[in-house]
Amino acid sequence: ARAVQHGFQSSIALPLKSEGRTLGAIAIYAREPDAFDSEEIDLLTELANDVAFGIAGLRTRIAREKAEECSRENERRFRETFEQAAVGISRVGLNGVLVDVNQKFCDMLGYARDELLGKAVRDITHPADYGRGSQYRAQLAHGTAKSMSSEKRFLRKSFDMRRPSAASWIEAALLAALGAVFVAFVPTARPAASALLLAIALAA
Repeated sequence: ARAVQHGFQSSIALPLKSEGRTLGAIAIYAREPDAFDSEEIDLLTELANDVAFGIAGLRTRIAREKAEECSRENERRFRETFEQAAVGISRVGLNGVLVDVNQKFCDMLGYARDELLGKAVRDITHPADYGRGSQYRAQLAHGTAKSMSSEKRFLRKSFDMRRPSAASWIEAALLAALGAVFVAFVPTARPAASALLLAIALAA
């Protein structure tokens, strides 16, 4: 009715489709009757397809930008938690190498950050506990276990095999889960290390 009021005698509506979904439509009106012949319809259909493609691409770009922004925000929050935590946190690859550590972790073991990065966990593990971490990582990587817990000792930089002492290592309980942070903490019943807490993450 409104088209007639404006004197339009012909119209065509072209759907905007992308990947089987209708995004909208383009409506075109003309004052002449039978204004759209087959050639013009083909041309307008191609135009509508181009518009639909552009809209889909724009939506995809916007969604990607939002996802990237969300990812950056999550990373920022993680880094803040990681760096400001009052507990020691590290990330360990499935190859058993330290890929990230926070300052608290360094302080607990007596190392500088650059001394720990790239170091094998075995190098800071008490000799009596060798192999336990690699066994867990293998089970997690192969999907034979989703999580597990145990205890192990981490050596401080001051550890001397010739003069070992309880003050030279951290005795910790471990909870491991692939791709997530797992916490290693010292039971408070052991006063020599009751304030120590470790958190380690396996790289997915």
